[in-house]
Amino acid sequence: MCGDVSIDCLTDNDKKRQLDAELLTYNLSVIVYFPTRSQGYSNTTIDNIFTDTYKFINFTVSLLHNGLLDHDAQVLKNK
Repeated sequence: MCGDVSIDCLTDNDKKRQLDAELLTYNLSVIVYFPTRSQGYSNTTIDNIFTDTYKFINFTVSLLHNGLLDHDAQVLKNK
């Protein structure tokens, strides 16, 4: 699953903990740990990919700067 969840996955707060708890009910985990949105002096990870890391363990995630928006794309590749 992927998308703009509007919750910064790099920040520890109540919304992030609630998201983690909900994802856990489906065995999903956050796998993007770098900023995906930059605006001025703010860098956040609000765009993310969520996967079952127990089933899918051999992958890489990288950032793709598109230059069009303040949100960058993420690329998920199987190894």
